[in-house]
Amino acid sequence: MEAGLREIAKCRSGDYQALIRDGGLKQAEIPPQLSVSLLSLLKTASEGDPADFEKLTRMQHLNTVNKGWLTSRNYWDFVVDTYLKNYPEGSFAEYFWTFLGLNTILLDSFHFIREIPKADVYHSLSSGFAGFAGSLAKNIRGIPLVVTEQGLYLVERRSELSRQNNSEWYGTHLMKFSESLVKTSYQYADKIIPPCYSHVKLERKWEQIPKR
Repeated sequence: MEAGLREIAKCRSGDYQALIRDGGLKQAEIPPQLSVSLLSLLKTASEGDPADFEKLTRMQHLNTVNKGWLTSRNYWDFVVDTYLKNYPEGSFAEYFWTFLGLNTILLDSFHFIREIPKADVYHSLSSGFAGFAGSLAKNIRGIPLVVTEQGLYLVERRSELSRQNNSEWYGTHLMKFSESLVKTSYQYADKIIPPCYSHVKLERKWEQIPKR
C-alpha cells in the first residue's frame, strides 16, 4: 500500500491531467450533478452490474459529455478512492491506465450516439460495447433495440485473458467490466435473438436471457 501511495503522490506532483492531455484528451467541464451520475455509471461498470440509463438520460446537458471529463478532479478522486479500496497492494499506474482505457470507451458511446442516424430499430451484433452503445441510444431516442449475439462476448474475453500474462486484478476487473456491458445489453434489449442453440444454452446458464 505504501508503494501505491508513493505512486499516487508522484502522479499528483507530475500533474496527471497534463499526462492525459498529452495523450489526446482535452479538459471538459460538465454540470456537477451530471458528473455525479457519470461517476455512478463508472462504479456500476467496475462492479459488473448493468447501467441505469433511465436516470442518466433524464439529466440535462447530456450532450456535453465527452471523454475530456476524465481529466477532471472528480474523476481523479474517484480513481484514487477505488484504488485504495480495491487494489492497494498493486500498482497504481496499472490501475489508473487500465481504468482510463476502459472508461474512455464508455464515454465514447455518448459521442457515438450523437452521430448515428435515427431509425425504426437499432440492431447490435454484440452484447459488448456495441450493445452498451445501443442501449444508451435506445434510452435517449426511444427506439427499440435488437441484440443478436454473433459471438459470446464473455466467452471471448475469458479466452483472450487465458492467453495473456496479466495480473490477477486486471483479469478480474476486465471480466467485471465485460459482465456489466453484457448485462446492460440484455437488460435494455427489446428482443434477444441468439444465432444458434449452443448460444441459448450458455446464456440461460448465466441466467442472462429473459423470456424475450
